[in-house]
Amino acid sequence: MTPGVDDRVDVVTFEWTHRLEQGGSGLGVVRSSLPDHERARWNDVLGTRVSVPPGDREASTCYLRFRGRAVLLHRTPAQDLLHRGSTRTMALIGPPSVLTLDRAIALRPGTEPGDGDGPYESYPSGWADASDGDETLGVVAKEHRDRAITLVAGLLDTSQPDGFAIRAGGADPRALLWVASRCLRSDGWTFSTRESLTTTAGPPMLVFATGPPPQSSFGFRRQWLDLSRPPRMRQSTVQEATRRVDEVLAGRSRTAVVRPPRRRNDDRAPGVRQAVPDRGSAAAGPRTGLPGAYLVRLSLLLVWSALFIVLLALAGQVQP
Repeated sequence: MTPGVDDRVDVVTFEWTHRLEQGGSGLGVVRSSLPDHERARWNDVLGTRVSVPPGDREASTCYLRFRGRAVLLHRTPAQDLLHRGSTRTMALIGPPSVLTLDRAIALRPGTEPGDGDGPYESYPSGWADASDGDETLGVVAKEHRDRAITLVAGLLDTSQPDGFAIRAGGADPRALLWVASRCLRSDGWTFSTRESLTTTAGPPMLVFATGPPPQSSFGFRRQWLDLSRPPRMRQSTVQEATRRVDEVLAGRSRTAVVRPPRRRNDDRAPGVRQAVPDRGSAAAGPRTGLPGAYLVRLSLLLVWSALFIVLLALAGQVQP
């Protein structure tokens, strides 16, 4: 069954080629499951994001959103036909409901996912096999607790519109993203695990920077967070970030369902029935012949009966 336009997941491979569709040679699309009329548009949209940082020899991942579509990039350093530094990038393009932030974070940069033809109806198994689970990311995150707290505190403390450039200080960016996305509302987040330039077109919200801060005015609008240094922000913000991070690392979710409080007249533990004293035991107290309330009702009945008899007697003495 061929996926529909809205739910299909396409795979595109970018490599150096001596024959680009627009002419000449360079980094471009060499394999794609996109419809013909979509290829040129996505080549233009992703052109500034598919390359690894200049001179960088580390693989990286990048997660973007464009007009209701999500894009997950796996970028690997490579060489062109002249043995010069280049890039091999595999891209998934599909709905955000399939290409989720969690799946983008979990994708291992050092393991290239299986290269398939596509299009797919769901997340490709080759990409899932190249991903880490929550347990693995959680173990790594515990090793970088302080840096995770600094990141979460920085995200809590600012309202910068142009995103963040982050120095991870040797920590795995994916583990830090894993913690932060569970501490904060992450709807619409985008990220790149390695970037040397933060002023190019269409930068993600969270960029883990490998280069120095830029000198342009646009670059200065992004907030820089050095996670290896103590955060310079309000103590209350740091305390809140610490609480949230520790809850995530301990396996407790901030959005866990809270049981409603018991009613005041019901202090019993759930599932425990209240004990009823045995009538024959001393704890039940002395037994009486008639309960007190019954004696009161009997006395009132006798009084009303006597009054009724008196009224009948008086009525018999009255002559018509």
